[in-house]
Amino acid sequence: MIMVMCALNYADRSSLSASMPLISQEFHLSPSSVGWLLSASLWIYILLNFPSAVLAEKYGNRIMGSLSVAFWSLAMVAGALGGSYGNLLVSRVLLGVGEAPTFPIGASVINRLSSSGERPVLFTVFMASMQVGLALGTAVAGALTYVYGWRLATVILALPGFVWALVWWVRYRDHRVAVHVGTADEAAPPRPSVLQLLAILRKRSFAGIVISGASGNYMNFLMVSWLPIYMNHKFGLNMAVAGFDASLTYLAAAAISVILSVAITYLSRGYGSTTASNRVVTSVLFVISAFLVMIIPQANSAMAVVVGVGLALGFVRAGSGANQALLNDLLVPSRYIGSAFGLALTFTNSVGMVAPIVTGYIVERTGTFYAAFCVASGLLLVGAVSSFFYTRTPIEILESGGTS
Repeated sequence: MIMVMCALNYADRSSLSASMPLISQEFHLSPSSVGWLLSASLWIYILLNFPSAVLAEKYGNRIMGSLSVAFWSLAMVAGALGGSYGNLLVSRVLLGVGEAPTFPIGASVINRLSSSGERPVLFTVFMASMQVGLALGTAVAGALTYVYGWRLATVILALPGFVWALVWWVRYRDHRVAVHVGTADEAAPPRPSVLQLLAILRKRSFAGIVISGASGNYMNFLMVSWLPIYMNHKFGLNMAVAGFDASLTYLAAAAISVILSVAITYLSRGYGSTTASNRVVTSVLFVISAFLVMIIPQANSAMAVVVGVGLALGFVRAGSGANQALLNDLLVPSRYIGSAFGLALTFTNSVGMVAPIVTGYIVERTGTFYAAFCVASGLLLVGAVSSFFYTRTPIEILESGGTS
């Protein structure tokens, strides 16, 4: 269910980029205006990642999951029914409000249902569902936009979210774990305060994980927002074909990331701690992806771009899955992974948010995407260095009596 939630999140988010040629024509948008619209859902999303995670841990994933998906689906419908650029912009901001709890809820469920050895694969599969959502959203939106227009395409993509919200409410049950301290008569320690949770910002390892995650998110959001437009710009493909090619790329990335994660997890058994393994995997995969990104602009065919971007995104997603598992490994106690992950997302998505905007200005000034890919490649190298050197100490959260 959380994989489907994540897939719907990215299907709904990516539908805009697949429909953007018609939207841009209707509202007479410049490349920089397109960049602002593509990033609009992230403006409030990044601010609500941490608060929504705290609320999910307090009130439960059941109610937060159903409310969030229903809310962002309603925002999509409102945007499709609106008649101006301003209405569409506001609807994308509201979509970000609904999407904010997605990853904290997913991290919390994975932490509860898996062991440390299983988490790299599960986090990667969770991340791979993003690529599946991108593929479905881009392909469906591109095809429906081509035939019926972008408004109907948006409404159709919103409908599965309402179904998911209902099924999640009926089927999912929150699992409250009792915390025993000393004798059975002693009360469990109180939940950490917001200030105690925020104290992990001072932890070197948390900073290293955030920097790595931010570099991966920049690459991801660049491709989520601009890939169909890049295919249209470079090869003159219509919306349906560009959307289909982009969907192939996202599916390839999902498959590659899962295969890589499963293979690496299997091969690394018996070779030290999972923490050390996750650190090395993140660094190596980010370096490989950085070099792949640099050669994508040299591709002379749409299929070469599909292969190149699919490989680069696949390596980034597998590395990001290991990076998230690393946060789970280092966090003490790990049951607050939802809040810690939400706090990390506040920063990593802040960097991801600027990717569509920066790319829009680069394309507007240079007329090409080469410099935009160079920026993404450089950030991945920074993320690799950060993961390898700055994630070596525990990230502790005290449940009472101040912070460590």
